[in-house]
Amino acid sequence: MTRSAHLKKPLEPLQHRPQERERLNLLAQLGGSVSHAIQSPLTTILLHADVLEEELRQLREENCQHLVDSLSMIKEEVARMHDLVEQYLLLVRLPALPQEAEDLGVLLESLVLERQERLAARGIALRLEGSDSVGLVALRKKSFQRALLNLLDYALQVMPDNGSITLRARRMATEIQLEVIYTGEVMAPEYVSQLLHAPQGGDIDQAALGLCIAYEIVSAHGGTITTASTPGVGPSFNIALPL
Repeated sequence: MTRSAHLKKPLEPLQHRPQERERLNLLAQLGGSVSHAIQSPLTTILLHADVLEEELRQLREENCQHLVDSLSMIKEEVARMHDLVEQYLLLVRLPALPQEAEDLGVLLESLVLERQERLAARGIALRLEGSDSVGLVALRKKSFQRALLNLLDYALQVMPDNGSITLRARRMATEIQLEVIYTGEVMAPEYVSQLLHAPQGGDIDQAALGLCIAYEIVSAHGGTITTASTPGVGPSFNIALPL
């Protein structure tokens, strides 16, 4: 084949390349779940907007608390919807994001601070172990932090108040190991195996969707994420990142 003929050969469509086709299928599945998840907060926003409008028309002092409650609900649902969209867009942009050497210990400490208020409100103790020994790791910083936050948020959703979360980090010869261990009931093996896979339908909550996104982010770093559920210890997420 001549050089000119080679240059004129049409490129294989993106959806026909096996790896890209798999990724497009995943994004399509997640897109459907994100769309479904957004519908609920939008409905809540519209409902409370109607309540506010009606109360404002008949404003009296005794109605003030209703207005405050409705405004708080609107802010909460808007923040939730914004977070869903941001996570989906982060996943779409993930392959183009560069990996840079980051101090993983500092990242873990900032993550703990970011969730401190929410943890304290529920009486949950968070222990961080080994953050001073992991050192520099090649990461897409923002996306990897998002993955860890998603794991913490899932634990917070399913665990009881006054429990505990342990975030443990270890630097091994060939990999970084991270564990998120939390108070909770031992999960059935078949449920554990399904947690991190892409949702097959629209009926999925935000925390479960976050697990799937965390799985894809860790995979994009060349790592693995698995789950375990041990009697006497509790459920855990286990991440291995190659060095």
